[in-house]
Amino acid sequence: MVNGSFLAFRKLEQDVPRWIDLVNKFKDASCKSPAHLGAKLMGRWPSGAPVAKFPDEDAPPNTPLDNNFKYKGVSKFNCPFGAHIRKVNPRTDGGAVTTARMIRNGIPYGTDFDPDNPPTDPNDTRGLLFAVYQSCLENSFQFVQKSWSNNESFPVSKTGHDAISGQAKDRGLLNTTLHNEDDGNLVPGLGQFQESCIMKGGEYFFVPSISALKNTLGCD
Repeated sequence: MVNGSFLAFRKLEQDVPRWIDLVNKFKDASCKSPAHLGAKLMGRWPSGAPVAKFPDEDAPPNTPLDNNFKYKGVSKFNCPFGAHIRKVNPRTDGGAVTTARMIRNGIPYGTDFDPDNPPTDPNDTRGLLFAVYQSCLENSFQFVQKSWSNNESFPVSKTGHDAISGQAKDRGLLNTTLHNEDDGNLVPGLGQFQESCIMKGGEYFFVPSISALKNTLGCD
């Protein structure tokens, strides 16, 4: 296929109370706070700073975002193998990491969640409209979701699921292995837990290039 890209679109509803309950187990995960555990599960702090570079706390204000890093030499305690951004992009050279590359973006929907005044309307939901572009769906989005994010043995045995976007078989419970300061596995750690990011629907599309719209599809 030429003159265009394939688009994978997903509506991802976020169960914020479920997420809050999960990160409140921070002591079971050898973390300092709910924010620390959330950063380990995501692989980034709220500012976007990676835990691979800022393992103990978020980067100071106005710190330039440096996305040029790899995981070689980064301990599992600081950034677990199951951290979302480590699962979906191991940052190794060549191979599947190269063919799986995508351009992605998310559009938040719904109102902000106020834990002091939680909504009572079950239709008051929030989440992310996720769009990802690639040259091949099978080698990119589908591969990353099935072979990395959902695979409990990637990149190593007993890694567990991607705690953010992973999906267990038959939409069952997730598990993600966390570690102590000696990089030993924490047992039971967080144990099994429910999804807090829930796929509600989506579709695949072909998006023509601008040149195709002008010169081919746009011809009389």
